[in-house]
Amino acid sequence: MRSFELYLDESGEFVNEDKAISPSLIGGILVKKDDLSLEKAEKIMQEALSSVPGKYVHINDLTKIDQKLSARVAVDIMQNVRAIPAYVVVFSNKELLDFKDDKLLYLNIMAEGIVNLLEKLSLEKADPIELNVIAAVRRNLKINDDKSIIEAEEYSSRIKERIYMKMAEKKLYLSKNCKVNFKLSSARKNPKLMIADAVCNSKLTINSRKFNDEQRKILNNIYDNSKYIFSVFKPDIQKKISEYLMQNNIVDAIFLLSEENDEKQSKELVSLVINNINTMPI
Repeated sequence: MRSFELYLDESGEFVNEDKAISPSLIGGILVKKDDLSLEKAEKIMQEALSSVPGKYVHINDLTKIDQKLSARVAVDIMQNVRAIPAYVVVFSNKELLDFKDDKLLYLNIMAEGIVNLLEKLSLEKADPIELNVIAAVRRNLKINDDKSIIEAEEYSSRIKERIYMKMAEKKLYLSKNCKVNFKLSSARKNPKLMIADAVCNSKLTINSRKFNDEQRKILNNIYDNSKYIFSVFKPDIQKKISEYLMQNNIVDAIFLLSEENDEKQSKELVSLVINNINTMPI
């Protein structure tokens, strides 16, 4: 069994998505179990924040004080992610779907994203997967008082319910071969989630003025070369191709590939088709 840890935070408000400059997203880092120790994560954050006066643990908080410094810290963290080694993961609402409820949209992006990630990992290799998800506690953004913190038990329960419902939609393949553990932690105390915060904030604000051209090029290179950047509400063609591959239905998957117009997606799907063929039992 392959075992992974997925550290996730969020950026954006998850409301009025059709009017947003950038779609809200959930993102962070995927590591093989035990590849990222607490000490290693703390060292990454300490080194990135060594020139920062005061105590800041969120990129957005630092941006309000000094945009240039915030950009430099974010890029330093992102460059260190590859050395862990870790994979950058992003679940975005690229289609700008709006549920008129920030909590509902967040829960659906989280569940869709995790299932899409499991699907991609399963197609890469047939071994069973254990995915340990550690997500930052968030607020219900509609209310600004102490009662706005989503209860941990409700939050975890609703996430897991949606994950397993979506896994069941994948013809039970994921349900039989994947195990998902989900828990919450504080992004202001857990250095691994502080790294996830840098991934989210950098992706959301990559086209903002705080980054210079060189920094933006570095970040774009990191995101463009990540295997796990998802627009969670996938177009029907991409969704159907993935379903065919999960069922080892190569013929229909190849037929649908001819209808995919997104060049980057086509290359990724071709790679998955070839990998699926190579891993099929003879």
